[in-house]
Amino acid sequence: MYKEALMTNYSTKEARDHFSEMINQVAFTKDRVALERRGKVVAYIVPIEDMAALEKLEDSADIREAKKIMSDVESGKESLIPWESVKSDLGL
Repeated sequence: MYKEALMTNYSTKEARDHFSEMINQVAFTKDRVALERRGKVVAYIVPIEDMAALEKLEDSADIREAKKIMSDVESGKESLIPWESVKSDLGL
């Protein structure tokens, strides 16, 4: 069953002073931590399960995009660029 994660905000100074505690909070309670600098969130520390879910979503989006491109190539809407041309354009 899905448990809604809590979010705790820390300043970057608090994060430096309490890094171990923050990591334990995220690892064991599955809460998320937002790190703030001058009142603005600049980073998050999230449980490994959240990161795995995000990576899975990104992989799915990449696969959908690759399938669309291959479909466009097969239908003639797009064309492939030969690897030798790419290397030449990049000076490799």
